[in-house]
Amino acid sequence: MSYIITDIDGTLTTSGDTPNQPFIDWLKSQANDFGAQVIIVSARNIDRLAETERWLNDNLVPYEEIHLQDFGESNPAVNEAFKAYKYSKLLEEYGDEIEFLVDNDPEARDAAQGMGIAAYTPEEAIALTVDDESPDDQVRVLLDVPDYIRENARKGIEYERNGYAGDGLQPQTVEEARQLAAGRVEDEKVTRMRAWILRHRIDWENVPRNNDPENEDFPGPGAVAAYLWGVDPTQPDGADQVLSWADRALAPSADVDERFDVKELETRSISLGEYRVEDAADGQKRISGYAALFGAPSAGLPFTEIIAPGAFKRTLARAAEGKKIVSLLFGHDETRALATTASGRLSLVEDERGLRVDALLDPSDPDAASVLSKVRNEAQSMGWSFGFTIPKNGDEWEGDQRTLREVNLFEVSVLSAGQTPAYPATLGLTAIRKVAKDRLGVSGDTLVDTVEAIKQGRSLTEEQTEVLDAVRVKLGAKLEQRETWTVSADRDLDIVERDWDGAAAAARVFEWAGFDGETPDFERARRAFLIHDADAPELRGSYKLGFADVVDGELVAIAEGLRAAASRLPLTDAPQDALDRARAVLDAYFGNRSTHPTVAQAQLRLAMLRDETI
Repeated sequence: MSYIITDIDGTLTTSGDTPNQPFIDWLKSQANDFGAQVIIVSARNIDRLAETERWLNDNLVPYEEIHLQDFGESNPAVNEAFKAYKYSKLLEEYGDEIEFLVDNDPEARDAAQGMGIAAYTPEEAIALTVDDESPDDQVRVLLDVPDYIRENARKGIEYERNGYAGDGLQPQTVEEARQLAAGRVEDEKVTRMRAWILRHRIDWENVPRNNDPENEDFPGPGAVAAYLWGVDPTQPDGADQVLSWADRALAPSADVDERFDVKELETRSISLGEYRVEDAADGQKRISGYAALFGAPSAGLPFTEIIAPGAFKRTLARAAEGKKIVSLLFGHDETRALATTASGRLSLVEDERGLRVDALLDPSDPDAASVLSKVRNEAQSMGWSFGFTIPKNGDEWEGDQRTLREVNLFEVSVLSAGQTPAYPATLGLTAIRKVAKDRLGVSGDTLVDTVEAIKQGRSLTEEQTEVLDAVRVKLGAKLEQRETWTVSADRDLDIVERDWDGAAAAARVFEWAGFDGETPDFERARRAFLIHDADAPELRGSYKLGFADVVDGELVAIAEGLRAAASRLPLTDAPQDALDRARAVLDAYFGNRSTHPTVAQAQLRLAMLRDETI
């Protein structure tokens, strides 16, 4: 069993109660397709439990456990202490079965990482691959589907159409069943099929309504789901038969139609432009428009690019022959497929203008309904896009102009206003190599590796550091002045429990240090703040992260002030060495005191479970 711990506010939501749909969809995939158990740990107060559970159920968020803040008072320090405490208890219970934690709050992630739990933001979690060992040069493989699996998928589609499916059925499952029925799927789908069957076969085995055609309740939801995933639940060996095929299909083989290096994948985007939405049969909606235009200069690239007529001819011919699948996606999100060429619901044609898209959308699919709504109301701010690679000799360069003579098309996308990129293109490694060499004077491969290392938080090699320095010199802004942050805070002040008002405390410290006179005592001021700018000691704004106050003429540390400084420290824009020394100051207060710490000290230790510094 594996467990994923997730936060709610800022993680499952974007703002207020607005669901973070991409992350929720990803979480559902982890639960439904790979059997992960979801545990929710949130700083929401426990008295919001009923309201929170309603929201989770309304938004179809899977979860096995939910833990809300029950420490009483709600403030940043207590909230962080609660999360750290709960992480430690879950670690005691589940140990290595905890796969990772997802939380938008850096303090929460630091607390988890300090206990040995991998922690990610929602965006980082979504970017994780199903197979952590998949290499950077991951390839996709198009596979033929056996006739018996195709027939099972057709039955599932028919049962779903007649209303026998369960309420939790995902539109993506139905769309992928159409691909199975059409006879061609990518290996990634087969990998998920295998994981899903292993987890869900108990839903129909020994359950008469799901495996006995003579049962009056057949087919139950479990049977429909099995058919949609290619399994005949009425056969005792139905699951094993599909699993055996999946194992053979996923075995290494040179007999595949199509592979591509994910680092070579590029995207281009244009405005929605002229489009049509029309009624079609069975309540469907037909949307059409152009995802690419011939001869139109690109925007947002470090060079000029045009697409030549005929660029899509070969890839569209392969799709028409069933040798490849092209999908229509919502925002380049492969978990939100709206239609595919394999199911016959997506038609792509190259005419004299460019690449014409014609697709059938099912209004009962939430993603399709969202696209149709946005097109009706926000068409001017929407766009089309397509994802592709360049085959060998598929492009020509003349100076700073690139002409695409042939592209290998993998998907087209509808982009909403929020999804349209500021720079409407991404470059593949081949294009990056040329740009990096001609304009930056560095290796394109090393530049890509450097960016990936930064994204994953890995240490840079000497070569990557040199590339980063070269890019900074070429493209970086010229800074006129930089602060010199240093740490001279007093480490031995007495700790006092009292209310904390940071602005009022700073005013009293500056008055005590003589800043209202002609000869301020900078040394006095430095004692009350974790960091300060040594080049501008006369400026009150150069002192940051105050934690002390003047009480009866004496400078003392305030427990609540220390907690506030600790919570803000990770968000402070200062060099890492200054931040490390500031943490050492906090360690002096709470790491080497009495073996019987005060309540304030105990809470801060929990709140600052990071790097074992506090």
